[in-house]
Amino acid sequence: MKTLDSGRTVAEMATENMARTRVFESYGIDYCCGGNVPLREVCERGGIDPDEILTALSACDEESSDDGIDLQNAGLVRLAGHILGTHHAFLWEELPRLDELHVHVCSHHAAQQPQLMKSLELFRALRGEMENHMRNEEQVLFPLCGPIMEGSTNEIRSAVNVLLDGYVEEHESIGQMLSEMRSIHRGYVAGEGMCRKQQALISRLENLERDTHLHVHLENNLLFPQMLRLSEQGAAPAG
Repeated sequence: MKTLDSGRTVAEMATENMARTRVFESYGIDYCCGGNVPLREVCERGGIDPDEILTALSACDEESSDDGIDLQNAGLVRLAGHILGTHHAFLWEELPRLDELHVHVCSHHAAQQPQLMKSLELFRALRGEMENHMRNEEQVLFPLCGPIMEGSTNEIRSAVNVLLDGYVEEHESIGQMLSEMRSIHRGYVAGEGMCRKQQALISRLENLERDTHLHVHLENNLLFPQMLRLSEQGAAPAG
């Protein structure tokens, strides 16, 4: 791995070792949609000592172990399969369950905590956008990975460019909704006297946010750039 340096972008460092995303999450640093910014600049904006982040990243590198998947060099088909089997599978299962939990918590506490109804409304908009986004990727985008690896036609090149622009915009919209959800729940800090169901709700919403940040990072900073590069190159070795 390259030397850790505050002049490198957050996205680059996160891509190099996915375990580093835990450090960025803990400091509230965007490594997915807004990750193409040098760490030094991010720290200046947030009033964070960059050396503190670099020390934490270095410790993370020492502790993290190889999970057996080199996502940077996995190839389009395998990378898309990882995203589908890990992040899409999680969302298809978790989003309906979170909806049910939201309804339960609202039915018991919304009268005293009206922000919960706002949370439910926002969550349903988020769920709808995420499910439509995933469905489109699974039916349209991911099936293009194989043909791109075999050698793109002009038609595929044009389709990839149009599709990816739209997906990046949708990622930004999803990110904004997640940020608003975090604000509604005051940073996902459990309040005094909060029931276990409500504690579970905010914990699972925070986990949804964390998983989505990694999901978007893999697409924006690994999958999409590879698709663009290989579709422009034409024929490429299989992987």
